[in-house]
Amino acid sequence: MQNSFKKYYHNDITIKEAILAVAYLINEVKEIDPSCGGTTLITIIDPKNGAVKELTQTEIANSFEKAKPLLDTLERNIIPKILRGEFDEQKLKEIS
Repeated sequence: MQNSFKKYYHNDITIKEAILAVAYLINEVKEIDPSCGGTTLITIIDPKNGAVKELTQTEIANSFEKAKPLLDTLERNIIPKILRGEFDEQKLKEIS
C-alpha cells in the first residue's frame, strides 16, 4: 500500500503528530527501498519565530516506536477489511 503524507495531514495537525507521521513514512520508505537508509534527521522550524530544532535520534525513535505497531495493524487488518466491504463507516465510528 502506497503511503503519502497527505493521508496523515489535516489543517490542525500538531508538531507531535507531524513528527510521528514523517518518522513513520521515512521508515516505510527505508523498508522498501534498498538504496535508502542511514540516520533519519527531522528538523522543526517554528512558524511563529523561525526557531530551528533538530530532533535527537531518541526523540525520533520514541515518537515512532509508540505508534508504529498501531499503524501497521491498521494497514494489515482494517484497510483490507474496508476494501473487502467487511468494515463500514459505522464500525469505524464505533472504534474511534
